[in-house]
Amino acid sequence: MKYIIGIAFLLCAGLAFGTTDYADRCTSDLAVHAVVDGQPASESLVTHDQVSRITTATDGGSGKSMLNIQLDDTGAERMYQHTGDNQGESIVVLCDGEKIWRAAINAPFGERFSVLLPE
Repeated sequence: MKYIIGIAFLLCAGLAFGTTDYADRCTSDLAVHAVVDGQPASESLVTHDQVSRITTATDGGSGKSMLNIQLDDTGAERMYQHTGDNQGESIVVLCDGEKIWRAAINAPFGERFSVLLPE
């Protein structure tokens, strides 16, 4: 029984460190892009310089890890303008050059948003 508890602890710790790794990587290199012809646009809507805070959490419904992203005033304004003008279009979030999230814009948003992390 001790071994099962120990293994379960290590697995949980590994998941926590993996999620934290995304937060660390994304804090230093996060970008949000519009999607043009199925690919991220060459110019970023938001860069890591416009991110004021990134935290990790677990989505209560799915149990998946997610990033909560808070933008500064400049980033929030750019994101709100773009999402307001481009409902039905898509955006993509790149973290350390890796595409971690893509979603259709259903409503305008700006200052805060959350993304589910890839497994």
